[in-house]
Amino acid sequence: MKNALLISCKVFFFCLAFPLYFHAQTNTTTAGSDYYFYPVEGNNHWLKVKDGIQLSASELARSHKAQLGLGVHDELVNYQIQEDNLGILHYRFQQYHKGIKVDGAILMMHEKEGKVFLINGNWVPSMDADITVYLNETDALSAALDQFPAEKYMWDSPEAERLLKRVKRDPDATFYPQPEQVLIDPGLNQLTDCYQMAYRMEIHTLKPLETRKQVYVDAAD
Repeated sequence: MKNALLISCKVFFFCLAFPLYFHAQTNTTTAGSDYYFYPVEGNNHWLKVKDGIQLSASELARSHKAQLGLGVHDELVNYQIQEDNLGILHYRFQQYHKGIKVDGAILMMHEKEGKVFLINGNWVPSMDADITVYLNETDALSAALDQFPAEKYMWDSPEAERLLKRVKRDPDATFYPQPEQVLIDPGLNQLTDCYQMAYRMEIHTLKPLETRKQVYVDAAD
């Protein structure tokens, strides 16, 4: 893969203090009586549900995902539900493709009295990505650390590790990088045909500078 964001050792990275989210291209069709949604002011990332369509968030995600341009290899996995003071439920879904997380593809459904009335977020339609990987987690981590050497990493500090465990209330919590397989378009153009496998991880350095970097390592070739 040749790309301006691809650094040596197959590492392309975004120096962020938060996860990467993007507006993926969509080809959701919203015209005609067969479709359940229409865009709000022409914005396909905000969809109103047509009158007469009465579906819960779980029903829509499970059985009507084709309305969003998603195929048989796509899955919307609910990972959060929040209720506001008006009694409206806000569901967050992560898109998976062939069992792999699509990086940044987060979709929200807003439900009142058991019926979704609004959808917004980012998702990638019409995917058929190759999920073959040619790099293992150990080598991916080594490549990332080679790109970001440090005198001391955050996981080398017992004090930092203890604090993290206490804050997260998780005895297994650690700053040590946990490579995760994801699908991402390395060109950040969010083109359906350009998604490829990568390992995503966070690298926390402590010395000489305290930094937090979100790193993506090319696993596709």
